[in-house]
Amino acid sequence: MFQLEQDPASNAIRSVRTDQFEADTQFGDAVELYLFDKKLRLLVMDALERIQKSKKGDTH
Repeated sequence: MFQLEQDPASNAIRSVRTDQFEADTQFGDAVELYLFDKKLRLLVMDALERIQKSKKGDTH
């Protein structure tokens, strides 16, 4: 997991890996989340491409 920390000298916010994981988390859970994310990205990109193509054909 990651947590946000603020650097006291620069006030910059950064994410820090904690190496702490949710209880009962398994590698298969990470794989399922990865595959879901991959499918969602493909669907969103496909929808955006269709919108872009329809706007290019729009003469208004």
